[in-house]
Amino acid sequence: MKKIFKKTKKPAFSHDRFFKAFFSDPKLAKELLLLAFSKAELKVFNLSKIKTEKDTFEGRGADLILSISF
Repeated sequence: MKKIFKKTKKPAFSHDRFFKAFFSDPKLAKELLLLAFSKAELKVFNLSKIKTEKDTFEGRGADLILSISF
């Protein structure tokens, strides 16, 4: 169900949907990590193995979980 602003009757932008859609694609998540971290920091991660996981974490619901090998 889409959220609608009461005064303008326009659909509300959901940042949650945006981030979940963006990070659900491992290629896009990798690109963001490449921009966010320095080359020295990126040496710690194996970004070729980035993948999405099921949407629960330690018995709690989660929007999205990515796993990255060290």
